[in-house]
Amino acid sequence: MANSVNLDIAQQLDITCRKGDSFLLNLTFTSDGTTPINIGETNPNATPPTTALYGFNMDVREADTDDSNNALLSTNASAIVGGAATIQISRVTAGGADGKIQLSVSASNMALVDGGSYVYDFQAETLNGQGEVTKIETWLFGSFTVNEDVTTKA
Repeated sequence: MANSVNLDIAQQLDITCRKGDSFLLNLTFTSDGTTPINIGETNPNATPPTTALYGFNMDVREADTDDSNNALLSTNASAIVGGAATIQISRVTAGGADGKIQLSVSASNMALVDGGSYVYDFQAETLNGQGEVTKIETWLFGSFTVNEDVTTKA
């Protein structure tokens, strides 16, 4: 009989980027290192309308113990003081069967993040046919380092 069980499937991926630069990160999620996870895609024009298999959320914060509305970057507007979602998550290919996701943050939003060391996580929400969340899993976590920029816009 096992003496322990580890249900944490999250993989560590440390990210380094630059203040004021456009942030663009392409990821491919696989189930076994080679087989893409079908992340699906919402299509309200399909008959019947379809809902994505997964929804995604990501926060960048000063510490992993910070549960306040003080995220530096987030997909969730209510997690940021001032209320603007800054991380955009999109499927690279229509249908989402190839497991490809693109994370992006505009240069103007990256300019608002001071250089320093932060933490992030990336969560996947499994959705049922009505778009309701049935399971939440953290797929990625790690450090999020922002290097200072030298050049400023005139």
